Amino acid sequence: MNSIDWNDTVKKEARGVNDYDLGEVQDFGPTYVHTQRGIATKEQFYIPKYLVEGYDGSTLWFNVAETQGPEFIRTSPPTDVDYRTKYRTATSRPDIESRIPVIAQRYSGNKRLAKQLLVKEMKDLLSAENQLVSAIPKMAAAANDPQLKQSFQNHLEQTRQHVQRLQQDRVYKCLTSPLRENHALV
Repeated sequence: MNSIDWNDTVKKEARGVNDYDLGEVQDFGPTYVHTQRGIATKEQFYIPKYLVEGYDGSTLWFNVAETQGPEFIRTSPPTDVDYRTKYRTATSRPDIESRIPVIAQRYSGNKRLAKQLLVKEMKDLLSAENQLVSAIPKMAAAANDPQLKQSFQNHLEQTRQHVQRLQQDRVYKCLTSPLRENHALV
């Protein structure tokens, strides 16, 4: 398994189980990783290196749940003996104090934000298609060439099918936000 030096994680994001925010890596000691979360109210975490799952190129991942987080909020570093005896296990990597395993990149974005963006984009797409359904007949009526009129009619049918497909899409049905036309194209 590939690994990197701890120095490569300073100023990188730290996350726990279920994308729990552990802040940004500040520094590290022999048995802990020091992270800081917050801007106005800063929380200092001293997380045992033995709880590291790996580094994915942008985020240092820990096996720390949100319920465990407060256990690691401290004002000063722990003693090495304290963390070694409490968190080091027989299954801990023998080189974890000096190296971090490199793991595949994970999705660490805000799931709710991603969903909101998806809903907005899909609503905008539906709105654009509905605006075309209204505009194409006017363009067809204004066209003088019979072939152009027919092209507009063909495109109108395709656009109506797009609207119908969007309204029946399984993705929309999976989202908790109901699908409604957004009248303003942004």
